[in-house]
Amino acid sequence: MSKKIGLAGGGLVRERVRLPLHEVGKRSEEYLLKWEHLFEHVAWGVVVFGSPGLLIRAVNPAYARIHGYTVEELAGRPLSYTIAPEARPKLERNLKLADENGHYIYESLHLRKDGTTFPVLIDFTALKDDGGNVLLRWGNCQDVSDQKRLEQRLRETQKVESLGVLAGGLAHDFNNLLTVIIGNANMALEMQPADNSARANLAEVIRASEKAADLTRQILAYSGKGGFVSQPVNLSDEVRASTKLLQESIPKNVRLELDLADDILPVVADRCQIQQLIINLVVNGSEAIGEQYGTVWVKTRTEATDEHVIGSDFSVGDLRPGTYASLEVRDTCCGMDVNTVTRIFDPFFTTKFMGRGLGLAAVSGIVRSYHGAVKVQSKLGEGSTFRVLLPVAEAQPGGKQAVPQL
Repeated sequence: MSKKIGLAGGGLVRERVRLPLHEVGKRSEEYLLKWEHLFEHVAWGVVVFGSPGLLIRAVNPAYARIHGYTVEELAGRPLSYTIAPEARPKLERNLKLADENGHYIYESLHLRKDGTTFPVLIDFTALKDDGGNVLLRWGNCQDVSDQKRLEQRLRETQKVESLGVLAGGLAHDFNNLLTVIIGNANMALEMQPADNSARANLAEVIRASEKAADLTRQILAYSGKGGFVSQPVNLSDEVRASTKLLQESIPKNVRLELDLADDILPVVADRCQIQQLIINLVVNGSEAIGEQYGTVWVKTRTEATDEHVIGSDFSVGDLRPGTYASLEVRDTCCGMDVNTVTRIFDPFFTTKFMGRGLGLAAVSGIVRSYHGAVKVQSKLGEGSTFRVLLPVAEAQPGGKQAVPQL
């Protein structure tokens, strides 16, 4: 009897033990499935790698995608395979910090399959055994390229605003002085007899003062503090009206080609500022060509911006979805390197021996004052293209154009 009871008791005990083990196994499987789902679908890139050799054991689709690979292509590769060469020397030190502190977060530069690099924020974590030995490591990686671009654009905006305040204040005061100089010089000139030799000197004073006044107008245009009259302006008409002046402003070795849309929608702007914008861009292109024979193309169109256009890299301004009038000036010059392109709109920056560095700075100020944008595309040996987008006047019922308040 006791034996049967013992067997029965033993069987009961075994059943009681088997049931919890079954539940644990089931829960563990559910737990692993949840983690697998999280690993596969998390937005951050995740890489798991071993200690010896730092070979990649697993990556999730996000990590593979931001580096331009498939998951299979990265399996078994060394971790350095996805890290830019200039960032690899710091890898060992950062992993050591992660081992000592449990994890370590820092910014790095990673490498895509196509050879391009991009900034990332990465968090390394180490898994250790009871003896403190590292069993494996993993890293959570986020592409911060967009964030870096926004930070750079914010810094550029702050720099432009601070320079604009300084330049605008100086130009305004200087312009007032020039007004007095020119006015008195004209009065003195009228008072001199026709045969007086002082007339030539006074005329030279007036010419020099007017050139200085033109410089102050460009600085005021950059700062957005000039006194201007806004009205509907047709970019194509303004290019046509400026053609004679443009032909006189560019050297004989440069040919001017026009491709102007007849149906372009008007923008709301000051006509003199738009003419200054056109002339500065064309003259800049012709001067970049130098003494070689070349061509400057001027093209106007009406464009509708979408998320793709807005997401592209504009050197000046920020766009919103909408309709814009486009002014494109393209030249056959020697082109610019990346460093020059990033500084091309800075006041007083110039690559020309006799340049003042105010023409494109004025273009920047004019475009910003009308909530537009400029995109510059240039490569060494391939010429340069400046594309200006200005918001068109808002349409009213009946096809009329409303003049927005700027």
